[in-house]
Amino acid sequence: MKYFLILFLSITTIYSCKPKEQVMKEEVPKEEMKEEVAKEEVVKKELKFEDEVSKAPSLEDLSANERKSYQLIQEEMAASVFAQIRRTPCFGRCPTYTLTVHFSGDVEYNGERNVSKIGRYKTKVEQEVLSKLIRRAEDINFFYLKYFYDNENVTDLPSTITTIRSTKELKTIVSRVGEPNDLRAFNKYFDELFENLDWKKVEEGENE
Repeated sequence: MKYFLILFLSITTIYSCKPKEQVMKEEVPKEEMKEEVAKEEVVKKELKFEDEVSKAPSLEDLSANERKSYQLIQEEMAASVFAQIRRTPCFGRCPTYTLTVHFSGDVEYNGERNVSKIGRYKTKVEQEVLSKLIRRAEDINFFYLKYFYDNENVTDLPSTITTIRSTKELKTIVSRVGEPNDLRAFNKYFDELFENLDWKKVEEGENE
């Protein structure tokens, strides 16, 4: 009888608590629930970003040849350069050119092969265009991507050499094969952002 009484009291306690939990859940305002969900999403994004930062590449991870190539690319960048995209040649009909954007808004284009504008051209853009480019770079975490995307077993593919200068660093990414889709889309955006502008051809011997 004693054990039966204890069992009865335990079951009664469990069922008497259940309605209280349901009432507590119903008492939480929907707006507060939405705010909590929003906060949770923000935290998840921050954690993801921190994880990406922790995996940020280091020049020390590069091979001796890669480090040398990278340093040469960096040394060629004048302090006035804000961004640059360069498409290298291949054995086929790959577009080959260099597009350089300066902090002043001055833009230079040098078309070499398989492009509509052969030779040197120049134009000028508003600072908002530069802002659009850096914002898109930050959106894809450009400064935390690898320095090189390549595969020595794959031949005859052109490289895309993309450089962006932030307030903290000058970052160059050389991509030939295996680059992330976000980087490929960014390079396409870079090209299109400066495509339909009022370009003026720079004649030989003319001062820029």
